[in-house]
Amino acid sequence: MPIAPNVVDAVGAATAGARLRAGLGVPEGAPLLVFFGFVHPVKGLRYLIEALPELRRVQPDLRLLVVGGFTSQALPQREARAFRAELVELTRRCGVADAVTFTGHLPADRVSAALHAADVAVLPFTAGVSTKSGALLAALAHGVPTAVTEPDGGDGELRGSGAVAVIGGRRDSAAIVRTVGRLLADPVLRRRLAERGRAFAAAYSWPRVAAAHRDLYARASGRADA
Repeated sequence: MPIAPNVVDAVGAATAGARLRAGLGVPEGAPLLVFFGFVHPVKGLRYLIEALPELRRVQPDLRLLVVGGFTSQALPQREARAFRAELVELTRRCGVADAVTFTGHLPADRVSAALHAADVAVLPFTAGVSTKSGALLAALAHGVPTAVTEPDGGDGELRGSGAVAVIGGRRDSAAIVRTVGRLLADPVLRRRLAERGRAFAAAYSWPRVAAAHRDLYARASGRADA
C-alpha cells in the first residue's frame, strides 16, 4: 500500500520558513540542514551530528534543525528523555551544540515552514529509507533536496527516480559528510533534486492511497470488478 506525505505544503509556509531562519539566527546564505520525523536511535541522527564538525570545516555557519518529538510508542517517555539527553551531550562532545536546534514536536504548519527553511534534508536511517516513510515524502513534496541511506536491497523506485541523493553507507558519518557536502557545494544538483523530488512525491497522494485500499478490499471480497 502506498502512503502519502505526512505533512502537506501549507499556505504561506515559504514565508514562515524565512521567518524561522531569522528566528534561529541563521545568517543569510548560510546552509541549514533539517532532520524531520520521530527521533529514535534507528533514525541515525547521532551519525548526522558526528558529521557536523567536518561539514562545518567547509561551511562554518552550517546549522542543523531537528524537527520531531522523541516520545512515541517505540520510545516511551523515560527512554525518550534519556535519548534526547544523550544526543544533546553528543552535540557538546562534537563541539556543535551551538549549531543544533531540537524543536521537539511541532504542529504541521510549523513543520512545513521548517522544511521550506531548509537547504537540505538528511534522513540517515540505520535500516535505510524507502517510500514507506511519510517524512521522506513530506520533504520531497516541499522541494527540499534530500539525502537518504538505502535499505538492504535498495528501493528501486526511489533510486531510479533520481529524486534523492543516496548516502553511501549506513551508520557512517563519513559517508554523510561526502554526500551532504556534495549537495551543499552544488546548487545545480540541489535544484535538480528539488524538481525531481516534487514530481516523485506528487504520485503519492491521498487519492492514490484511497484507490489502492478500495482495490484491495474489492479483490479480498471477490468483487474485483467493483
